[in-house]
Amino acid sequence: MFRFLGLAAVTLSFILVTQPAIAQKKLGFKCTFGPGSAANWDTGKVKIDPANFGDPSVTIHFDSIDPKAGTARMISNAGSSNVVTLSTGAGVTLIEQTGTGNLSFTTIFSQKPKRSSDFVAVMSRHIDTPTGPFPSQYYGTCAPW
Repeated sequence: MFRFLGLAAVTLSFILVTQPAIAQKKLGFKCTFGPGSAANWDTGKVKIDPANFGDPSVTIHFDSIDPKAGTARMISNAGSSNVVTLSTGAGVTLIEQTGTGNLSFTTIFSQKPKRSSDFVAVMSRHIDTPTGPFPSQYYGTCAPW
């Protein structure tokens, strides 16, 4: 198992940095997010509060990640959708636009924390509500899937 994860990390890093013919290989990740923060302007000034992504058992899957085409599919408890991908030496960012025009950005970094086989990930949600903007950001990890 560790050999597979090591190979996946090397492959991901190689694909994200070099973008040659091997970039045609499609990848997938299972991501979990936990603590974060959310902002609101209810009082007229920005207020940042601690926030949690939700139930720790909720996962977001990204599959069919195709760095060359810049596409992927996101699967969550709310359904699935096609997303846009941007690859850099730092990792891959997946961008979802919801039916209401809100945006979510998930970056899966090519680095792993010490003693972990998972990649570091950050999700930022840019939500517009009837009462005003409600951005949030959550931190977690993604495992090859």
